[in-house]
Amino acid sequence: LVLAGVLAGFAILFGARRPDLTEHNRGLIQAIGVESIVKMGALLAAAAFAVILLLNADHSPALLREGLGDLSEWPEGNARFWAITLVATLAIFCLPRQFHVGFVEGGEPGEVRRAQWLFPLYLLLTSLAVLPLVAAGRLAFPDANPDLLVLALPLQSHQPLLTSIVFVGGFSAATAMVIIEAVALSAMVSNNLVLPLIGALRTG
Repeated sequence: LVLAGVLAGFAILFGARRPDLTEHNRGLIQAIGVESIVKMGALLAAAAFAVILLLNADHSPALLREGLGDLSEWPEGNARFWAITLVATLAIFCLPRQFHVGFVEGGEPGEVRRAQWLFPLYLLLTSLAVLPLVAAGRLAFPDANPDLLVLALPLQSHQPLLTSIVFVGGFSAATAMVIIEAVALSAMVSNNLVLPLIGALRTG
């Protein structure tokens, strides 16, 4: 209930109180940018630690492929693969938070040009960081929850500082995602549902 109240407060402060979607929340976007840097730094630090663990353990290529599982093989180009790829591609543009940041909060054309190479680079680094994390996590902790490998790897290796960094990065990412989602949905609901309904009731 407390978290729901906090999210409702963010939605009111940054979303629902602004009927004009052309108004930009520069402070909010700067905070999200800092969050992205924190998240990426924590993920790359965990990935580098995973690489060090793999190198020190001197695993054979066959064992590394076993740790990677399906990620070590080229995906089958069947209908399911292309459907998932299409949905993932559309999600980049159609998710409320992605649309809000990319279009509603979009500023100068120069920012869009920078995003054309920064955003793919960001996605590439994120994808590459997954590989050593999955391999080291599954080899060291085969029974661990895959969703918790990033945190379990430094925690079980007795690295409290790295564990704290990873936790802060994950908490930062989750908080920013929920805040942007709340702001985007509040603006969408108020502009496309609430305000038209109020206008229809007044004219009726």
